[in-house]
Amino acid sequence: MKVGSCREQHKSWDQDLSPQWYYRSSKTASPEQFLEDEIYFLRRRMEQMFNQEQSLTSDSVLELSHLLDHKINEYMYKTYRNR
Repeated sequence: MKVGSCREQHKSWDQDLSPQWYYRSSKTASPEQFLEDEIYFLRRRMEQMFNQEQSLTSDSVLELSHLLDHKINEYMYKTYRNR
């Protein structure tokens, strides 16, 4: 699974970061691919929040950072467990 493929597949998220993507249905996406997509989305959202707040320690940036950490750990556990 390529990490870059997620970015290429979902370039439209750069323009529209609304939560509607959570409700998309795809029968071909693996759980790891879904997590990869979530990680990419959260990272972009956190970057956007930082640019808005201009602070790495604001509550909203920290909250997104913690969620992103959790998703990355979940992804690592799922992908490396299967090796």
